[in-house]
Amino acid sequence: MGDEADRLNDETEDLSEDYFDSGLVASMVQKYNAARTASIGSVIRCPTCYRQHQKTTYHKVFCSNGRRRGGNCKDRYWNIVDDTRRDRARNQ
Repeated sequence: MGDEADRLNDETEDLSEDYFDSGLVASMVQKYNAARTASIGSVIRCPTCYRQHQKTTYHKVFCSNGRRRGGNCKDRYWNIVDDTRRDRARNQ
């Protein structure tokens, strides 16, 4: 993984308010929208781990969804971006 992905993995362990005020959420949403609007066949970056992969279907945005060794980028993204899920994770 790259430096940004390592930073993301390290920082998501601590779900503090300061972390989410840092602009990471806005950056991830921007990367999600760019991947979502990309055309099929283009090379996109996963909005969670920034790994490059080819967009094979119109709804392919994340590099993994738990079926691959290395994590579940789709769930990690929504746990960080969605306020309700982030609050639920913080309170556990």
